[in-house]
Amino acid sequence: MDKKYLSKIIANDNEGLQMISACCAGAVIKVSDIKYLQTNKVFLLSLKRTKIETENEGKKVNSICKFEFVDHVKSKNINKMIFTKNLN
Repeated sequence: MDKKYLSKIIANDNEGLQMISACCAGAVIKVSDIKYLQTNKVFLLSLKRTKIETENEGKKVNSICKFEFVDHVKSKNINKMIFTKNLN
């Protein structure tokens, strides 16, 4: 049986943000998978990306980017009524 686990990449500095940016480059995001939890001040993105940070490079994986302490968000040129649309 394969071991399944979750891994985290945490950005505490500019280098960490660059690593997250590299991992998310080319990812596919659906409009319906973008959430802002205003009461918790959390912004969530669910994305399908190519794994580049460890073994099994090139494998498609589902990931979640979580941003904390977000006061407000804005969207531009995204039709929120088309939930199934992919954003690249």
